[in-house]
Parts: sequence; structure tokens; C-alpha cells
Amino acid sequence: KPHFGYIITAYKAPTHKNWNFNVFYEALKTKGFVIYPGKASKADTFRIGSLGDIHAEDVQELLVAVKEVLAEMDIVLGQ
Repeated sequence: KPHFGYIITAYKAPTHKNWNFNVFYEALKTKGFVIYPGKASKADTFRIGSLGDIHAEDVQELLVAVKEVLAEMDIVLGQ
């Protein structure tokens, strides 16, 4: 049975010196994922939608792609 997502989540953008939304966006897009600039508040955010036929494997693939892109941007979070 397919799972259908219906949530758009806003994430606070990293404050890292190498952070650039457009670079992050384009790199994720080349990996098959499209994200959106933030509009939820005055905070610097970006949004990820889990809309449609979403499965656990899709989420895992997104997380791997985000990790790869951040590494490509030389961004290590939590340090």
C-alpha cells in the first residue's frame, strides 16, 4: 500500500560560512530532489515537501543526498 505524504516542513538554514541556498538547491536537484526557499517566517529557512507517494526508501535517499551535498559544500554541522 503506498504512503501519501502531505506535509511541507521548514528547516532553519545553516549559519555556516559556506552555506548558499542556491548551491544547495542546484546540487540536490541534480540528485533528483527539489526543495523550496523558506517563506514561513523572517528566519532564514528552506522547505522540503513530503508530498505524494512517499516511502521510507525515498526519505533515506534524500538524507543521503543532503549529507553528500553538505560535504561537497564543505559544511559540517554540529561542530
